[in-house]
Amino acid sequence: MPKATKKKKEKVEDFKLKLGKGKKQASNATDTSFKARCLTLDDVLIQMRHVNAGVRKESLNHLREVLQAGVRLGINFGDRHGEVSKVVRAIGGMVTDDALHGFIEWYIARLPRTTLVPYLPLLELQIASALSHIYPAVRLDACKVVEILLDTHPAEVIGSWPAPSVSSSVAGSGSGSTIFEGLRLAAGLGGEKGASTQGGFRLTAGSKLVILRAIRTFIAKALEPLLAAPELSHPEPKLGEFTLQKLEVLSAAGPWSLGEYDWATQWEEPDTSSAGDIASPEALNEISRTYLSLHSLLVATFMEAAPSAFSVSSTATTDQVALDLCSVCVDLVTVCARALLGQADFASLDSAKELRSAFSEFLKRMAAYFPFGRGEGAASAASDAVFGMSLNYAKLAVALAPVPPAIAPQPVWKRRVRAIDTAWRGVSNKSDPALAAAADWVASCLEPSTDALAPQLSPTSYAELLPVVRSLLLRPSTAELGTQFVHAVLRQQSASAKRRASDAFLASLFHTHEDRWGTLPFFVPLGSGLRAGFAKWLQSVPKTLWELGNKDQEATEQLLRFLLDLGRRAPNGLEKPYSLVEAGELEGLAAKLAPFFWVAQRSMLGPWGRLDDGTQRLALDVARVWAPMDERLGAAVAEAVESRPWATEYWARS
Repeated sequence: MPKATKKKKEKVEDFKLKLGKGKKQASNATDTSFKARCLTLDDVLIQMRHVNAGVRKESLNHLREVLQAGVRLGINFGDRHGEVSKVVRAIGGMVTDDALHGFIEWYIARLPRTTLVPYLPLLELQIASALSHIYPAVRLDACKVVEILLDTHPAEVIGSWPAPSVSSSVAGSGSGSTIFEGLRLAAGLGGEKGASTQGGFRLTAGSKLVILRAIRTFIAKALEPLLAAPELSHPEPKLGEFTLQKLEVLSAAGPWSLGEYDWATQWEEPDTSSAGDIASPEALNEISRTYLSLHSLLVATFMEAAPSAFSVSSTATTDQVALDLCSVCVDLVTVCARALLGQADFASLDSAKELRSAFSEFLKRMAAYFPFGRGEGAASAASDAVFGMSLNYAKLAVALAPVPPAIAPQPVWKRRVRAIDTAWRGVSNKSDPALAAAADWVASCLEPSTDALAPQLSPTSYAELLPVVRSLLLRPSTAELGTQFVHAVLRQQSASAKRRASDAFLASLFHTHEDRWGTLPFFVPLGSGLRAGFAKWLQSVPKTLWELGNKDQEATEQLLRFLLDLGRRAPNGLEKPYSLVEAGELEGLAAKLAPFFWVAQRSMLGPWGRLDDGTQRLALDVARVWAPMDERLGAAVAEAVESRPWATEYWARS
């Protein structure tokens, strides 16, 4: 072809391309087009076995997307055929992947409990295998997974531990012992009393923290029934967690009746019939062996970490790992001590003397740093952890302090006081430095802070402090704390959560003191500052009721029920000079209750008209008991009931 003709033809083709026609593909061009399809669950699970950690991490993200896409289509978690079984098998082989921990928390929390439970033994078997792995990193990752499962499914992970299994054929009956033995091996404990199984490998501070935290969570979850049960070896109703239960005993349909209301047990922990076999001698011996095997490790860890965690230098920065290590060690010791020392048959245990000595040794180690966080760096970095350790020190000091035996019920006050004096005289009069230090620390917590920028005691922390206050008030050597406590209560706002807990606490203390048929050796000495403080608190109750109004009707009902019971005791039930309340004080208290019932015709509207019907009925029952003590109260109530047709009929029943 002539050159001119060829150039002319190429120019025409180039002109056609400019008009939008595509260039013709060469005959040897490679086809790079592809077709996409949706990934299925099986496709993603295959990638979770990949040798590359990055691929496995991406497969977890894809798995989450597949499961979420199913939810958008109406397929709930666990509804796919074989989904849970396949996922559990797949994640069991990824225990060492950090990305797996977040996925387990996300997935297990969304599965129905009944759906996951049948497959947990398989996952526990894989975790137990990882806990005994030759590489320490694998064991640490397994500990993290155990802690996650303890938060979501504690009963299945713990199994029957520490009680012996009834039958090994029961599903999961021995899983708790297997998992816990793996945790002990991961901590380097084997055999008896801390025999090392690390084979020369030394755990770092971070590794110890992971393992001890898992052990702490396991033991605390397993011993919850024991910690909630009444501590039978102490005459007090409860020296452990202070639970403020709602008072939902009476019906609002008719007159309120407190004739059979048991104030003595209202402030105890709930019934714990679930304690079952873990309070058996075999279970207690297992707990004893467990703690004795951990004791040397806990002491060594605490002594290594404490200097860094509680530096007295104001310029030192807080070592968070060291602080967490100290906190975990203290928690472990306190949980085991409360579970064991609170048992009635603790003295009959083979290792009772050794256990008490071990707990006392750890308490002495803690005493050098108590109260914790005295350095500015430690106090500002983690005040919650510091407060928790100081609180556990006080609990441990109270649990180790000697207690008198229960007294026989004495309906006559003079005999009861004599029996209480005799019971406490039989207890060692030797001063207890740990108990005195705990009382001083509690007093410092109750005092108002002079530093406006200092963190205030939260309502949760205050409620945790109340059981220790109760235990200290029951002891003659630390009873002077009561004056400071009542002054702290009177400084609190009426509608605050702290004041509500304090009012419930003082009402409980009053009924414990006035119960002449009780076996608790508790009596407030004549002339004690606590008596004067209690009288001030009692006179402040009408003001608290006025300020509460309908802001917190449960707190209002709580105080009204206390006044109803107190009014029914008067005057014969308040024997002078032994009772905390003198009959002569009740007339002044009744006069202060009159404004509570003021209606709109007055210059100020009282809170009674703003309450619901049930609480109004309760208030009328209180007025029925207290009105004979003051005419102004009776007149105010008579005027108030005229505004409510049902109230007129209700009040006329008296």
